[in-house]
Amino acid sequence: MLKKVLYLILAGAAGFFISFGIRVTINDNKFVTAEWERPPIIIICNDSSLTPYNISKAIAWWEIREKYIFNYYFDTKNEICRDGEPSKGFIVIKSTGELPDDAYAVTTKYSNWGKMNSAVIILPNKNNKIPRLVEHELGHALGMAHIDEIGHMMNPIIEYGGESFWIP
Repeated sequence: MLKKVLYLILAGAAGFFISFGIRVTINDNKFVTAEWERPPIIIICNDSSLTPYNISKAIAWWEIREKYIFNYYFDTKNEICRDGEPSKGFIVIKSTGELPDDAYAVTTKYSNWGKMNSAVIILPNKNNKIPRLVEHELGHALGMAHIDEIGHMMNPIIEYGGESFWIP
């Protein structure tokens, strides 16, 4: 009897770990890794030289594709940006932070079980005029991953990216 109970416990544990591994693998291979429950608010830190035109253009690009932003604000008094990690519902854009050597910008997504909570985009001022870069990083903050398709906005190599967008 004890042997059967042990086998049941082991089988249950094995089943749990296998299903968890499958879920992680599926999520790692998804293009849309997480989605916002409500449109987020973008906070642009006072160290960023992004202009209202730059950010409005990027937001409009995504809204045409039915990915929405509630609004954006410039944190000129550094009231929100100084707190570190953003609160739920916010995408924070700042110009300072650590970047890999081969990156123009980096986005960190904070999500839980497929739901976006917040995101931080580090976009150095020297790079914020690179065509499509703000739109690309905003795509990550909206929950998108990279895709190796020539001409796609979310291509990881900017020279191979473009204005095209589709969800594979």
